[in-house]
Amino acid sequence: MRGSKHQPAIRSEDREIRYLHREEVERLFQAIPPANTRDRLLFALIYLYGLRVSEATRLILGQFDLEHRQVTITGIKHGLKGVYPIYRDVWPLLRRWIRQERANAGPEDPLFTSREGEGITRFRVHQLFKGYARAAGIRLTERQSVHTLRHSLAVHMLDAGLTTDDVRDMLRHRSISSSAVYARVSIERRNSYLRHLERSPAVARLR
Repeated sequence: MRGSKHQPAIRSEDREIRYLHREEVERLFQAIPPANTRDRLLFALIYLYGLRVSEATRLILGQFDLEHRQVTITGIKHGLKGVYPIYRDVWPLLRRWIRQERANAGPEDPLFTSREGEGITRFRVHQLFKGYARAAGIRLTERQSVHTLRHSLAVHMLDAGLTTDDVRDMLRHRSISSSAVYARVSIERRNSYLRHLERSPAVARLR
């Protein structure tokens, strides 16, 4: 429903974590002009790979293996790393952006740049998110930010019938009760659950 008065919430320890419904995430993507490849790719990666804003702004071209359609993501908080298949929805955006806008850049150069050619900032990503949310009729609380998309993916993955281990792997989390890294899953397993997500109606479609 457009213009919903509040977002759903889940409890995490002593704080409330808010997330968006699948329909709201889809409206968010619909609010981004189709010709704006950078912003569509930016928020697609943030949502579908559960990226923190700093992880998104620090992405470099060398993390993307176009030949094998894979991306390597390293979490900023604990340095957990994963190699993930590229979503079908993401692939045409990524290929177009890299080949048309970043064709002359090197592997250590940022994936996302500003109009001035410098790496996009966290502040700008937050600005864009709030602007597109407003255009989509999504009412955010003062404390909500781009991180809401990360929370949303976690909920949508569980809605899709995936396990908490899959969520932990996708979000590159450590255990709350332990400093040990959650059990890793193989690239074959990641292929399996990402293909499952692509087919599931519980996850927002980008087109």
